[in-house]
Amino acid sequence: MLEEWFSSELKNMKRVLRRMEYINREDVVDTRGRIACEVSAGDELMITELLISGIFNKMEPEVIAAILSSLVHSESKGEEKPSKHAELNEGFEMIKSTAERVAKILAECKVGIKEEEYVEKFKPDMMDVTYEWCKGRSFLDVCKLTDIFEGTINRVFKRLEELLRQLELIAKNKMDNLELSTKIGASIEKLKRGIPFSGSLYL
Repeated sequence: MLEEWFSSELKNMKRVLRRMEYINREDVVDTRGRIACEVSAGDELMITELLISGIFNKMEPEVIAAILSSLVHSESKGEEKPSKHAELNEGFEMIKSTAERVAKILAECKVGIKEEEYVEKFKPDMMDVTYEWCKGRSFLDVCKLTDIFEGTINRVFKRLEELLRQLELIAKNKMDNLELSTKIGASIEKLKRGIPFSGSLYL
């Protein structure tokens, strides 16, 4: 019974990959598939679709980091609040529309997800915090912008750094987009500083 379930899930996922052009009809991995194989710090399908779409190409490093924080932060204390920055809200709308498209394909290919839950797992709550942190504000100041626990902020920043490092290499080695790779590298430099990345909070 379990073997049949795995076999069915594998066939359904293969339908997804073919439909989204990650593999071709001969099951050979295509460009999207090669990018997805390099992603382990977040949702592979979402991240690949966002990279291929080119939405990050014209964004500033701080905005890229802020938008991507929604892919590594899934905790939320209540109703989602819009960002104070229009460009972040626009970026998150792209995240949501991409998630809705991916969720629809997954559901139609009978992969075991609930479309609404899939879309709602991407949270915008950390975008303003991340943006202001990358703009150089102190940890105390950014903590005042939210009711998210300090420990959660630290964890999100570290997960975000891991994701950014993966995307920096993907942009360079898999997409041959040195400009985007350099820009993502700048995002990492702006993110990785201060208390969240100290070896000890007592240092």
